[in-house]
Amino acid sequence: MKNVNPIIFITVFLLLFLFGDLLLIYFLIKINKISVIGVIVLSCLALLLGYIAYSLNFGISVSPKQLGILKDQLSYSDQGFILYHSLLEYNEIVPWESVEAIFLSNRIPLEGEYHNFEYLIFLNTAPTINKSSHQSWFNRILPLPKVKKGMIQIDDHRNIDFYKFKEAISKHLVKNNKLEYYLGLKFGNETHKSSTDKSSTEASLVTLKSFGFYKIFDRGSNLGNEMLTRCRQDSSL
Repeated sequence: MKNVNPIIFITVFLLLFLFGDLLLIYFLIKINKISVIGVIVLSCLALLLGYIAYSLNFGISVSPKQLGILKDQLSYSDQGFILYHSLLEYNEIVPWESVEAIFLSNRIPLEGEYHNFEYLIFLNTAPTINKSSHQSWFNRILPLPKVKKGMIQIDDHRNIDFYKFKEAISKHLVKNNKLEYYLGLKFGNETHKSSTDKSSTEASLVTLKSFGFYKIFDRGSNLGNEMLTRCRQDSSL
C-alpha cells in the first residue's frame, strides 16, 4: 500500500462522483423533475470533475507561448527597473537608488524547484506598486500586495527576462564584475589547466560547490536586515 500512488485514489473518488452526477442527470430527466438550468449546472459539474481527473493523470498542455505569458517580465531604464507579475497583473517599480545590495545564488535545484540561478535584491526603500491598466476582473477585486522594503527575488524560471537583469545592473550599478562568469558556472567538475613547465600543460579536475553565493553589488549600509547580514557573511567565505 505504501507504493500506491495517491492520485489513483483521488481519481477513483472523482470518477465515482462523476458517475453519480451522470446517473442523477439521467434519473431526473427520465422522471421529468429537473429544469433546463438544473441540467446545465449538473452537466458543468460533470465536466469539471472529468477535467480535474484528466489533468491529474495526464497533465495540462501548455504551449511555449502560453508559458511565456504566465511568467514574470522585467524591463529597465536609466531611472530603475520594473517587474511585471503576470499572474496577478501588477508592476513593481524599483529606482536604482533604492537598490542596497544584489547577491546571486547558483545552486542545484531542490525537489520541486526548476531554477538554478536567483538574484536576491535588497532595497533601502519600498518599491512602488501599480496595477496593470488591463487587469482581469478577478485581479481587480484583489487588494494590491503589501508595499514594504526588504528583498525582491528574481529566478531564471519564474522570470522570462532573467538574463536581461545582467545587462541592467552591468549598465547602471556595477562595472567590470564577474557576473558573466558566475552565470556561466555549471555543477559537476571544472577543468583547470596548469603549466608544470614551459613545454607541457596538465589538466586537473576541481569539484564545484553544490551552492554558490556571490556578491554582485553592495552599498554597504547597515539596514538592520538579518537576511542581508547573512548574505554578506556567506558571500565573503
